[in-house]
Amino acid sequence: MTASTSAFFSLMELTFRWECTMHRVVDAAILGQLRVVAGIPPITCGHQRIGGLVQVNVADLLPMFRRFGPSEEGATLRRIAPYEGGEWIHITDPADGLPIRSTDLLVPGQDVQR
Repeated sequence: MTASTSAFFSLMELTFRWECTMHRVVDAAILGQLRVVAGIPPITCGHQRIGGLVQVNVADLLPMFRRFGPSEEGATLRRIAPYEGGEWIHITDPADGLPIRSTDLLVPGQDVQR
């Protein structure tokens, strides 16, 4: 598999690939032009258990991507969506959400190709 057909790209890889800042990548994700996903352990969302690849709402994680001043190294996921798409669902266990770092976030290669 070549770099142009990678299954997933990190946010940092996209900044190099597109020769842009991290904020341009984050903006594209916020505007719905890119899905951002993460692999998570099984967690509880209401009455269902969910784990594996899930969509992450980057707008919920903006403290990791501040435009001015220092950014946080991590944030807490409080809601996710199924990888294939669907409604955002709130994480109920762990009650405080799921810790995540920017290095855990990926963009599907098919989104990059669009």
